[in-house]
Amino acid sequence: MENLSVYTKSKSNVIKLLFAKIIQNDFYSLILHERWSLVSSLSFLYVQEGGVAAKLLSDMSKHYFTGRNFQGLSSYQLKLVALLFMSIDHLGAYGFSVPIFGKYYSTFRILGRIAAPLFLFTLTESIGKTSNQCKLLLRLYVAAILTGLTTTFMNYFFSNSLGEYAQDNIFFTYFYTAIYCILFEKIKYNVLNYRWRKTLLLSIVLLAIAVFPHFLSIAFLQLHVKSQFLQDFFYSFVCSPLKVQYTPLFCIMGVTMYFLKAPYAKAIVFILFSMLSYDLRFSHYFQESIFSDFFGYPQYWMALAAPFMLLYNGSCGKNRKWLFYIYYPAHRYVIIVFSYLVMLFKR
Repeated sequence: MENLSVYTKSKSNVIKLLFAKIIQNDFYSLILHERWSLVSSLSFLYVQEGGVAAKLLSDMSKHYFTGRNFQGLSSYQLKLVALLFMSIDHLGAYGFSVPIFGKYYSTFRILGRIAAPLFLFTLTESIGKTSNQCKLLLRLYVAAILTGLTTTFMNYFFSNSLGEYAQDNIFFTYFYTAIYCILFEKIKYNVLNYRWRKTLLLSIVLLAIAVFPHFLSIAFLQLHVKSQFLQDFFYSFVCSPLKVQYTPLFCIMGVTMYFLKAPYAKAIVFILFSMLSYDLRFSHYFQESIFSDFFGYPQYWMALAAPFMLLYNGSCGKNRKWLFYIYYPAHRYVIIVFSYLVMLFKR
């Protein structure tokens, strides 16, 4: 296979080669064997050409995948796509006892890696467009609490039959990402306008949000609470930023994507993080750290979300916010109950 670095002097050739590989279903091979050449090529396109070539990449993706008259996907439509892949992922994660789901367990988990980055992408778009950022943060936190309490009470009442499940709560990941984006944006604004007191105050708030929940979690552990119900109940309200699902690197990726306003720029940054996730050297180094879940199989398959990001047309679409907040905790236990009923029937 021709090395991409040969083409870094010609933006048109880089784009043609990228799309030739995608059309030939050889994109995985491209990421697997040519990832660092791809990094240099995409960096050249974005930095040297001011993002123009990267925008052309986005426009070409719409043409190749959907035709000339396609207007792209709205934020609402991207969330529906993410919802679909999340459901597929959880069919594998929670419904593996059902023969048809268990048979395709690995495939379902790989496809499921598309969901979280797409939700993160739409979140970074929503933060800058919402009319009330405080309400957005409140919705995310309330959704995190309700998801945690659902897990808490399901574990308490049905653990003997349905099993006990960990407090995996993606809403806390999005909640912290949104807070960091908003605070960094305000700090940036005040620094540019030489408002040093406000900058200092916002920096203290940012540090407190990053540190206080973690030390609160440590203090709770020191109480040596034996009741699993009380532990689950506490973690429904408090989550350390260092213990969020998909690790703090996912939050860092979200903040980076937020400050790159153009969707195609976000997609490029996301691809770079996906390549970082694949690198086995990092996977080995962070194996026992808080970042371990970000590296290795199957997490690096999140790169499959990039084409959908490139199809984003900048519009919000329909306003059905609570659909996504309610669906996340509800569908998991629908799958779990269905899987349990299938097991009973098999007996």
